[in-house]
Amino acid sequence: HIEADGITIGNPEDWPGGGNFATADRLSVDVDAMAYIRDRQIVIPDIAVERPQVDAQQLADGRANWTLASGSSTGPAPKIGNLRISDGHAHVVMAKLKSDFNIDVATQDTDGQPSQIAASAKGTYAAQPITAQFTGGALLSLRDEAQPYPIDLQVANGPTKVAVVGTIKDPLAFAGADL
Repeated sequence: HIEADGITIGNPEDWPGGGNFATADRLSVDVDAMAYIRDRQIVIPDIAVERPQVDAQQLADGRANWTLASGSSTGPAPKIGNLRISDGHAHVVMAKLKSDFNIDVATQDTDGQPSQIAASAKGTYAAQPITAQFTGGALLSLRDEAQPYPIDLQVANGPTKVAVVGTIKDPLAFAGADL
């Protein structure tokens, strides 16, 4: 079990205005060391992040502070179990899309029910006012091919209003939907 307080991820060195890409008050991670020793597999059964703040920016030239340098990986992808977010916030600015909005996000746990992710957004998208409310299954259940992913999404962007309620089967491969 590893815990760290006062996490900061800075923007790229040459980023206009400097600042940070992300911060978090606390990050707690459980790591299965034996899985690595036995199989060279990185297994992270649980991640909890408290008060994460993200300032995601894309400039008019297309550069974005969330783009990482590409590298090659020869090992299997890490296996991640549960992800819990408390009191998360993101500010997203995309100049090309004339967008500037704020998102609040948190994991909700209800007695006897699987955890859910809840998010709300407000600001502008494509130079039009946008508001959105989303409730869905836990973030990491997106990769569970056998279990349909529940969603409840309400979006108003300018004159357009959309409501989507139902489930998506294997969302990462979009194997079907009941909406």
